[in-house]
Amino acid sequence: MNNLGNDGSARVLGKFGCGRALGIAPAIGVIALAAACAGGGANTPQTTTVATAPSAPAVAPASAAPKPTPAPSASASAAPSASATAAASPPAPEMNESTGSSAPAASAAAPEPEPARPASEALTASKVAFVLDYANSDAKAKAVAACEKDPKQDDPEVKSACLQKARSKFLADVMVFHKGKKDNATLTIYKRNQSELKEVFVAPVVFENVTPHSVQLKFKGGRGQRPLFRNTGSPTLNLPNDYSLEIDDAEYGKLRYDAKVGLVDK
Repeated sequence: MNNLGNDGSARVLGKFGCGRALGIAPAIGVIALAAACAGGGANTPQTTTVATAPSAPAVAPASAAPKPTPAPSASASAAPSASATAAASPPAPEMNESTGSSAPAASAAAPEPEPARPASEALTASKVAFVLDYANSDAKAKAVAACEKDPKQDDPEVKSACLQKARSKFLADVMVFHKGKKDNATLTIYKRNQSELKEVFVAPVVFENVTPHSVQLKFKGGRGQRPLFRNTGSPTLNLPNDYSLEIDDAEYGKLRYDAKVGLVDK
């Protein structure tokens, strides 16, 4: 094992070997002796160390230089096997065909599953109810923005009471579609209080412009207060997949509902 000395030359840590002579020899002698030692055996591994020599290297006196020792035999320093060399070497990075560089290519995100049936069939599936995801809907964001306008918004109790009041005023917590004849159905909207569901609105609807991802509702009368779609008679419901429903309401913004099985018996 070699270390570099202050004079730019190589020093040997062992007691024997060509490197000890190289430790104090002039720069020209270092090259000659290194070449001689390299020829000690055909199987002796060679290691090249590159170092920057100082502009004016100091030359040790000739009298101080010890006699060079003979180079070690090939049996004394056997070359490492091919398997050991392969294990010590890190694997070469794979080439990124899209960029032409050796950096690994980014794994493509798995696409979201497509709906397996028309939106109208997903809405009216047996025992399926759509439950509001309030935390990920614009209704909560709008409530937070409104409560922060209160002059006492820095008081945690005042802000918490404001948010609870806004949450209690939102009534469309659960939506259930009961399948009827052809493209007809009955929509029931519930207000949820823990395990209790309170019916808020019931109305016959007709499914129009049905696709795997969306369906348009046409209301035919109704009973109770309609908590959503107050400014339109033909809202569009979006289903990115078979287990979620998204509504863009003029008053509350984007609302997300998740499909739950067995919440409502229908």
